[in-house]
Amino acid sequence: MKLKILWFSAFVLIILGDTEIDVMRSISKHIGNVVLDCNKEMKVEPKVIGEFLRYWDPKHELTIREQGCVLACVLKKLELLQPGGALRSDNMNAFCSANGADETMTTKIKDLYQLCSSAALTKNSTDGCALGLEISKCFRYGIFHLNWAPDNADYEVLPEVDNDSPEEMYYT
Repeated sequence: MKLKILWFSAFVLIILGDTEIDVMRSISKHIGNVVLDCNKEMKVEPKVIGEFLRYWDPKHELTIREQGCVLACVLKKLELLQPGGALRSDNMNAFCSANGADETMTTKIKDLYQLCSSAALTKNSTDGCALGLEISKCFRYGIFHLNWAPDNADYEVLPEVDNDSPEEMYYT
């Protein structure tokens, strides 16, 4: 009997884990589309946009400061940040829910952002882009720790795409 319960519990965990990965995949694709909008305004180098395609690659280290600038643009466009960088809780709830997150997952995402934001602020950076990058790195680490990270293979550049045209990114 205990073995049956153990197998059932493992099965439930696998199903729940896939759900969270699917939610993070949806959130990532949504953010990816807004990254392209921000790129049109900011005209950042293609390598910065490429960083977003490698975001969920656990072997890839996030080091490009301008990625933090683009992330700030994305969060502002999605109306997820208040002036000063605090989350707009109701908007974050709606955004997460629209991407399939339940209340528990939404709370964990918001808590993780708050934790990362607080940790980044302790580095005394006055550079908003560097601060955004630190928050992004911390958030990514937290999502990996929760085992919610989507497979990086979900985000690819089409082989025939010229690297100077990041608008042609492909999300599978």
